[in-house]
Amino acid sequence: MSRGTDLLDQVLLRVMVAAVNAGVRVDEVARWARLSEEEAVEVLGTYRGADGE
Repeated sequence: MSRGTDLLDQVLLRVMVAAVNAGVRVDEVARWARLSEEEAVEVLGTYRGADGE
């Protein structure tokens, strides 16, 4: 179950990144991801930093 949860988190993060890269506003992405805008920015920044983007 833990592995499944980790995979879902990874998918959500990748969908968030794809949406922002496609031009969706961060506040919109944060809303459907059920995060605050600040949390979404932090998560996206962490993802981009890890990938070197």
